[in-house]
Amino acid sequence: MTSHEGSVPTGSASSGSAPESNVDRARHLSRMLADRIVAIAHPETVLVVGCGRGLLVQALADQGVDARGIDDSDAKISAADDDVRPRLEVASPTKPLDSRYDVVTCLDVLADLDPADARSALDSISAATNRIVFASTPGAGAPHASILSPSDWAASFAERGFYRRTDVTLDFWTPWTTLYDVAELQPRDVVHRYEATVAALEAEVREKRATLAAADGDASRRGADLHDQLLGAQHKLLTTRDHVIGLEAETAQLQLQVERLNARLIAAHDRTKKVRGRLEVARRRQARAERQLAALKGSRTWRIGSLFTGSRRTKP
Repeated sequence: MTSHEGSVPTGSASSGSAPESNVDRARHLSRMLADRIVAIAHPETVLVVGCGRGLLVQALADQGVDARGIDDSDAKISAADDDVRPRLEVASPTKPLDSRYDVVTCLDVLADLDPADARSALDSISAATNRIVFASTPGAGAPHASILSPSDWAASFAERGFYRRTDVTLDFWTPWTTLYDVAELQPRDVVHRYEATVAALEAEVREKRATLAAADGDASRRGADLHDQLLGAQHKLLTTRDHVIGLEAETAQLQLQVERLNARLIAAHDRTKKVRGRLEVARRRQARAERQLAALKGSRTWRIGSLFTGSRRTKP
């Protein structure tokens, strides 16, 4: 037999002010559940079946309730705080209880029992009170355990004269936490109670469907807008791609022209070098000729020749 009192109940709602650690959060939720039990039932006595370390027992006792707890795990009870341990006892819920209580809580305990023991525990708990706070997580428990849906548990309690309080919600603990009361209900009363709950749920479903339909319409319109934007973006992309292709072709033509101009420039440069070479050769030849002429003019032969040619020019 196990309970969720020593750990955070799965599926429970979290509060913005809830402590961070699992133990502190379980203590916080135990106080919340104790507050609800006291507000709804105003009990003088409460038995917590599957009490674990006694967190819920302590929370109830802090509000002046004569709270007791049983658990078949001696180790868990031994781990309880000193101030709550005297209120706890090692015992099995399958055995008849020797006292009656204003409220009995049984939170995720019976899922670990086989079907026969689960029925015995239901009989034992039902005989000890007129009000039960019950939870059993669907699908939880050992392979051999009594795994029932919430509706199956509700039917089992109805067989024992207990009916669900549809006006009370305890889903902050787990979504399947339910308050059952002993009641002598006629079929009309049962139908009226459940139909009132179903009607409220149906109204909520209709409202959520309308909200969903509106959201779906908005999503469709946004999808259409996004589709148009996508088509526009695709058109711009294709136009830009064509422009880029044109620029690439133009760039290739310009590059070819540049290569041709470079080739022509290299050829012109080569021709210029050749012309400069020939010019340099001509200059050297001219300089050599000028030197030779100067040497010739300074020679004796030049002077004699000059005298000879000069005397002939002076004759009548």
